[in-house]
Amino acid sequence: MITLGNITNIWVSPEILDLEYYASFSSYNDESYHTYKHKVYEDIMRVEYQLRTYPTELDIRGKIETLGRIVRECIKIFDDVYKLRKIPGAKEFLQKKRKKKNGGQWEVLKWLNLVKPLMANDLNYLRNQVTHLQKSSLPNLKECERIVEFVWYFARSLDTFIKKTITEIEYEVEYKRKEDGIFAWFIKTGPSFGWKTGIYSPSFPIEMCRTTRKDNWIEVSLLKPVNQVRYGISFNGQVLSEHKAFVDLYFSSY
Repeated sequence: MITLGNITNIWVSPEILDLEYYASFSSYNDESYHTYKHKVYEDIMRVEYQLRTYPTELDIRGKIETLGRIVRECIKIFDDVYKLRKIPGAKEFLQKKRKKKNGGQWEVLKWLNLVKPLMANDLNYLRNQVTHLQKSSLPNLKECERIVEFVWYFARSLDTFIKKTITEIEYEVEYKRKEDGIFAWFIKTGPSFGWKTGIYSPSFPIEMCRTTRKDNWIEVSLLKPVNQVRYGISFNGQVLSEHKAFVDLYFSSY
């Protein structure tokens, strides 16, 4: 193999973000998930049961407050695992939204498209109910049951993310112009790496990288020299600029 000079950075094509990846390894967050089940699902079941036992208006008020707390607990545990404010682009997004330093997790979840519009509307309704609890605005029993169900679906939508954390995303594709060639590269990102993104490839297509800057291409700082291999190059490096596209790729790999 031939070392390709003393270059320290390369630029790779943004096309690498448009391909189909899969998670090759995940670490399980047993402690976080145990807390999640205990503080979320058990409380939802408790509220669901108590609403079937002819609740008074005072009971309904208490259950709505409990459901609001459950939603906040879901977001808190998710944030403990994923450090939402450290996600590339999140800080700038929250500055535009003028969110306070210690808030904004809810907005980041919507920004990441992890909470869909209909569910977001219902959960916002719940938050408003908790904030402005008045006798005249108390939901009836049927409405309470609907809110419980939406809180359950919200919890379930975050369940997989809290149970395990992807630590590596892998892409592999056959080399079309040679009968026995294969390209492969691996992307490491996520909370385990402080949301820094690393790319390693034992065989990368030469036409998808260059040694000079190009608009919209992804700059990679090399950790080792680039080497020529049979059908391309091999390299190991870290993405320099923040790309939300890597974050979207990360969450879509679940």
